[in-house]
Amino acid sequence: MTRLSISIIISILISGAYIPIMGQNEAPSGSNLINLRVKNIKSDKGTLMVAIYKNAETFLGEQVLMGITEKVTQTGIMELKITGLSKGYYAISIFHDENDNGELDTKIFRLPKEPYGFSNNIKAKFGPPSFEKAKFEVSGVNQTIEINMR
Repeated sequence: MTRLSISIIISILISGAYIPIMGQNEAPSGSNLINLRVKNIKSDKGTLMVAIYKNAETFLGEQVLMGITEKVTQTGIMELKITGLSKGYYAISIFHDENDNGELDTKIFRLPKEPYGFSNNIKAKFGPPSFEKAKFEVSGVNQTIEINMR
């Protein structure tokens, strides 16, 4: 897994454009381990693009707490290990950049062409979900979060 050290990641469902993220030296500190289980991966090509947010003000916006990329190597389920999060509430957005063009491809009305998902498996209905619906609590040393790609 590679933490993004570049200053951009994709904002899901908002604009399909690049957004800046914190550099590695600004990553949050914490000893909790999150096992992120990404399910329903239909293609073994491309890259998973993961964005982690800390609050409603930044959710799906330009301030990403942590961005992670992972090359897709198989269909079905992939697991990613996320470290560095302190106890608290977070939300995750993810998409599968199947063609590795660095952006979430969209169709008419800016609906995603590529698979995507959110923590708590919140469905995007008539726009992106809220932080409140997507948030989860980091409260222990080791926990698993599952996201089904849509």
